[in-house]
Amino acid sequence: MTTLNDQNPDTTLDKICALASSWFVRQDNKFYAVDRPTVKLSQNDVQQIILHRLSEALPDTELTHKLIGEMFRRIITERHTDRAQSIPVWNGAIDCTPSTGERVVWQNGSVSLNAWSSPEYRSQRGNSREYGPLRELLSAMFATDIEADLFLDWVAWSLQNESDKPFWAPFLFSSSKGTGKSTLCGIVAQLFGLENTATLNNVDQLTGRFSSTSLQSKLVVCEETQLRPGSSQGNTLKMNITEEYMMVERKGREAERIRQRCCFLFTSNHLPTWMEKGERRYQVFDVDHEGRAGGARAKEFSELVGHCREFFSHPHNLASLYAALMERELSDHFNAKALDLSHYQTSTMMRLSELSDHTVVDQLREALGKLKIVVIAQDRLIEIIRDKLGGSTNQTKYLMDDLGWKMRKLKWGGVDYARAVWHTDDVQLDAGKIYGSGFDGKSIGDYLDETSSPEEQELVNGQV
Repeated sequence: MTTLNDQNPDTTLDKICALASSWFVRQDNKFYAVDRPTVKLSQNDVQQIILHRLSEALPDTELTHKLIGEMFRRIITERHTDRAQSIPVWNGAIDCTPSTGERVVWQNGSVSLNAWSSPEYRSQRGNSREYGPLRELLSAMFATDIEADLFLDWVAWSLQNESDKPFWAPFLFSSSKGTGKSTLCGIVAQLFGLENTATLNNVDQLTGRFSSTSLQSKLVVCEETQLRPGSSQGNTLKMNITEEYMMVERKGREAERIRQRCCFLFTSNHLPTWMEKGERRYQVFDVDHEGRAGGARAKEFSELVGHCREFFSHPHNLASLYAALMERELSDHFNAKALDLSHYQTSTMMRLSELSDHTVVDQLREALGKLKIVVIAQDRLIEIIRDKLGGSTNQTKYLMDDLGWKMRKLKWGGVDYARAVWHTDDVQLDAGKIYGSGFDGKSIGDYLDETSSPEEQELVNGQV
């Protein structure tokens, strides 16, 4: 076997210089690792790191003092025009650029960093083009074949057009847990590359001030997505989904304009009633099914999930799925830039449209107005929201804030622990009693008993 030591010394120097230069960029006399540009490094730091990495990458090469000295002089000290033989100057930009496999992109004599890197499984060689158990998983999760095919089309288009971005996002919803949402998102993340995926537990990082790291990813998976209707976070999400160029800010740096190529995938255990009527940026899929945790087919579905995870943990199986999706012929109705709601209208989307016409907050306002009450216990309020209006109990605070009600924790009714109670601005609560707006120390317990009578409850039932 021929090693670098057997080659011409100049060739050896060229190769180690090219390798070491590919690992770092520099700016303002500081150095940054290409794969970790948030940490500043001194020249001594970089030289020590390079020596260790070269000894690992080229174990058969003798790194003599002379060779090392010439290498550092060429890649750091000397001024020349050979791009492959010098650590380049970084212009401060980080872009997701799947169209090139290079980690740096030259622009006007300096480089930007490429946040995207080709997933390792794509280096697999083979002619297999198979979906594996993915189709069985989708069949178990999605209500109809049309919905499953729409999801597959979205994934396939996003992979086939990796340097572009779709203008709408799948939203996987199930009121039950254990329906496979995380497993499916995990498979999609593997297809795009875990190194190119940002997985978030809520929308805070995605809609906050320093969202650049997420927006420089190719795929963003946002789990437990829950928003307040009409919130600024919701408006930011819409921009993230549809805008190709955005201003982002990184800590310690000025805001900059970037081209973002993100694909977004959302999940939640709560029906997204915050979506507006006619919303075209999300396609909500209700993936509740009998294989859910505690369901009639829970054991069977759990085995399927386990099989999928094990199957797609092997690079050659993942490569086969990728090849199948890259050759997938998309539906005539599919449009990555504009969701065809007339063709892909689902019962869940229709339900959300109806809720938008008569939102939960409006329904709650009418229900409480019908009862003509100024104080209500938290447990009864939750019963109305959940059982009568079909809303999520997680919305309670947001809904009552919108209505202008306030929450207090007080003791009443002879119990020795505090309970949550809501009241309007017209009254004040103190020591278990109600004051103001016609009340002069009326017991909270007595008032709640009176307003929870069967006759009053009928008003709520009739209202909703």
